[in-house]
Amino acid sequence: MKGTDLYHPLILKHNKNPLHFKVDNDGDKINAYNPICGDEFQIVISIENNKINKASFHGYGCAVSKSALDLLLDRIQNLDIPEAVAEIEKYLRVIELDDPPSSDVYSLAVFQKVKFHPARRECATLGANAILRHLRERLV
Repeated sequence: MKGTDLYHPLILKHNKNPLHFKVDNDGDKINAYNPICGDEFQIVISIENNKINKASFHGYGCAVSKSALDLLLDRIQNLDIPEAVAEIEKYLRVIELDDPPSSDVYSLAVFQKVKFHPARRECATLGANAILRHLRERLV
């Protein structure tokens, strides 16, 4: 696989069989929309006692946006809000690194290749940015 190839097998796996892709109306609803490409998801996060109990999403988007959101939701479930904010911020930093951690150590590092595909950066960060805005508002 070339150094700039975007579609890591983990991205393809979570696009085809996402773990958190389902309609659920029990929780906070967060809309994530990219007007440039049309990717659009509704994210639902159930928070109790300042902790994310469950998270899901539905809608449509490319393999990168769908799998990035799926993997991110997997990482933030069962975290309290400050921990989830820190995890999302970590993900956003990792995709910018010149020397990212291995995807075996940090699964979201598979999206680090978007830096070689600038038009896909928004795909990889669409859900993360929407959730981050929502969680920061809850912290105020």
